This record gives sequence, structure tokens and C-alpha cells, in this order.
Amino acid sequence: MKKIIKINDFSDSRCMSGGSYTMTTSDKLVKLFGEPTKSDSYKSDWIWRLTLDDHSLIDLYDWKLGKNYLGEEDGLSFDEIRMWSISSDKKENSEFLQTLIDFFLNKEDWGRFEYIKEEMFFNLEE
Repeated sequence: MKKIIKINDFSDSRCMSGGSYTMTTSDKLVKLFGEPTKSDSYKSDWIWRLTLDDHSLIDLYDWKLGKNYLGEEDGLSFDEIRMWSISSDKKENSEFLQTLIDFFLNKEDWGRFEYIKEEMFFNLEE
């Protein structure tokens, strides 16, 4: 099974393709991946870059929903965004990310064995 080894490392500028999205709250994503990076794109405000152990990449970001694109009055704030776009350099990574999000955010608490869920999906490099 794939594992996430880095979060928000933008040193690789590989071309990514999108087409899928996930529905969840920003606070749940922060709980899972930490704080996002402020995007420098005018079509996006926030982004998480995930690097997997096979060195493939996944970007999770808002797309044309925030203040960068729609302006201060009409754009959604970080806390209001519920639809997050997914891009990757490998098509199957979108499914992996959705599985991870569903598993962590939509399943019951494992109590004192919660760390096992993290070991299944994360092997973060120091």
C-alpha cells in the first residue's frame, strides 16, 4: 500500500492532471495533513502537496472558489470551502487519496489503536 512520506514539499515541479475532487471540511483536512500552503495561483487559495513513497505527487486544493479568483466579497474563506480538487501525476493516486480521507474522516474512532490507522497511510520523513 502507498504511504505519504512528505507534506507540502514543493521542490518537485512535475506536471499534474486533475479531474477529481473530494467533499469535506477544511478543518478535517488540517487535522489530517496539517496547515495548507497559501497558493500563488489566482485560481486557488490553498494547497496541500503530498509526496508518496513511490515519489509520485498529489495536490489537494480549492479551485475557483476562494477569494483569489472570486474576490473578497464573493470568494469563500478557507473555513467555508467544502469541495477540494485533486491533481496527481498518476491517475490511481486520486483513488488512494479518497480512500485515505474516507478512512480517516468518515470512520469511527479506534480509541487507543488510532495510531495503527496512521501507520497504514503515513511514513513521514523527518
